[in-house]
Amino acid sequence: MRKIDEMTTEELTNLMFELAGPVGNLVQDDDFWTALQETTKAGMKLRQKDTLRFILTAYARLTPILFGKYRGDTIKIISIIENRPVSEVSNANGMEVLRNLILEYWEKLRPFFTTSAPTGEQG
Repeated sequence: MRKIDEMTTEELTNLMFELAGPVGNLVQDDDFWTALQETTKAGMKLRQKDTLRFILTAYARLTPILFGKYRGDTIKIISIIENRPVSEVSNANGMEVLRNLILEYWEKLRPFFTTSAPTGEQG
């Protein structure tokens, strides 16, 4: 197996899909969360632990859908965002694609969603 930063998008999605099951097992176990809480008391605040639990739970639930059942659609979505052919995205370096996707989100999509979101103010 290649290093994660050398994998193609297809290989990286396979890896993420394979990891979802074991992560899902962990996030369902209260003993895991108790142990994590005890070992991170000095390093993590309660809010950070709740955020970590949310992220891992979301990963465990969404990854089998995104990279299993709808893998082709997910890669197609990435290719549309990247404005690249699906075959090119599938064979590109997975970490590079992921970094580019995150940059696209933070630089372009996040401002759109945050400025387009209703503020609750009546005009």
